[in-house]
Amino acid sequence: MNEPPSTGPKNPTDSGAPPLQVKPAAIEEPERERKFRVGVGARLYFLLFGAVVLMGGATVLAYFTFNETLQHEIRLAEYSMPNLINSVDVARKSAVVVNGAFRLVSASSKEEHTAVVEATAREIASLENTILELEARSAFGEQTRLIRSNLEELGKHLDVIKESSVRRLEIDRALNVFIDELGETTRRVERLLVQAIDDQAFYLVSGLRQLDDKIDSIRKRASEDELTAYRNLITVNQSSNLAVLLLDEVLVLADRQFLTPLEERFQSAVRNFIQAYAKLPESMQNDLLEENLTRLDEIGEGPEGVIKLRMEALLRLEQEQETLAQARTTSESLVSEVNNLVEQINEEAIQSSEASRAAAQTGILLLILLNVFATIGAFALGSLFVRRYLVRRLVGLASAMREMASGDLEVPVQVEGTRIVRPEKGSAHYLTQNIKYLIWNDEVTDMARALEVFRRYAHEVQRLNLVEKLAEELDAKNENLEHALENLKAAQEQVIAEQKLASLGQLTAGVAHEIKYPLNVVNNFANVSSEMADESDDLM
Repeated sequence: MNEPPSTGPKNPTDSGAPPLQVKPAAIEEPERERKFRVGVGARLYFLLFGAVVLMGGATVLAYFTFNETLQHEIRLAEYSMPNLINSVDVARKSAVVVNGAFRLVSASSKEEHTAVVEATAREIASLENTILELEARSAFGEQTRLIRSNLEELGKHLDVIKESSVRRLEIDRALNVFIDELGETTRRVERLLVQAIDDQAFYLVSGLRQLDDKIDSIRKRASEDELTAYRNLITVNQSSNLAVLLLDEVLVLADRQFLTPLEERFQSAVRNFIQAYAKLPESMQNDLLEENLTRLDEIGEGPEGVIKLRMEALLRLEQEQETLAQARTTSESLVSEVNNLVEQINEEAIQSSEASRAAAQTGILLLILLNVFATIGAFALGSLFVRRYLVRRLVGLASAMREMASGDLEVPVQVEGTRIVRPEKGSAHYLTQNIKYLIWNDEVTDMARALEVFRRYAHEVQRLNLVEKLAEELDAKNENLEHALENLKAAQEQVIAEQKLASLGQLTAGVAHEIKYPLNVVNNFANVSSEMADESDDLM
């Protein structure tokens, strides 16, 4: 079979044709003439110089304004503010001293009481020193004299509260000791009385003092004396328990007027259990029980007993409350005088501050006007020069570069100012056109023109590359067609061979079918004959 002729042109590079070249005449070169011009750098320097001059003017204005303000601030810092600080310190320390009286009354331990006394003493000494400093620096002698007088009176009240609270804390410690001893004594008395009552009840029921004793008759164990002894033991137990309960109530009592009735009831309970104990038979009396009952009486009504100490503690607490009320009145007067002093010193400081403020207001107003002018100028320059003249053109230039980077070379570079050229002398509107040319002829315009030239070159190179690429694709398609033709020939030969083999197979299958049918008949007949022979053998 003949090979088909080649379809398609050959590669231009293989045909010996000269390579495609960019036509220089088709691309305009950017302007190469460079004369004197005011570029972007010079304009930016000019703007920066204007900003520096404006800043220098503002600095000079601020210097004179702040210098005048500084003189008033020095007076305020060296005279008014120390007085104000000292007055506030006097108010704070006065409050600490006043609170010291309340803390002395509420102190719950000797260590806390000592700490409060020491802290209050330090605050009083520091307060006196502060008042002396205030008197030496200012002309508030009358107010400081009243403050000192109230402070001395408050100190006297504090001394009274201090002495009374010390004694009250000692009483509280003694009462705590009595509370522990009262608990132990109560437990011993209760244990002994319960044992005695149980023994007497057992005797009344069984007639035995001890398990190995002889049982007494019912007349003897139910006699009036035995029953009276049992009732006396019960009375001792009830009266001692009542006495303990009364002492517990005395320990928590907060009102002194209710203490006397409790004391009378305690005395009655003590008399009852002492009389009942005295009526007991000698065999039932116990030295340990008697000793504990006596100690219970001493704890309650002794010279340094619970009732006497509690009475003194409540009395001292009332006296402290009265002294505290007086101290509160004195402290109110002290705080009032201190507030008056603070108010006067504050007014003096306000006057100095107002003088300083008045000196600064003029400078502040001028600075505000200067800042307003600078802000308006900055916005105007930013809008006219930076935004329109520089930023917008750079944004357009960047947009064109991004489009070129993405492969789009069809859109020309359009940046404001690139179409403005130097006018010829003597032409119409020469002056206006020359000014526009000087304004827009800068580095950005050069970049835009150079980018346009680059775009045109790149577009031409892209076109040439496309032609070469198409030629290469055409050659590749021709080669593919040749390979396809060779494959088609091989496939045709293979189909012919397969058809021959298929015909031979069909012929063989027909011959086999024709031979197979007679063979089957013969085979069947042979089988039948064999079976008949077997049956004949069986019959014979």
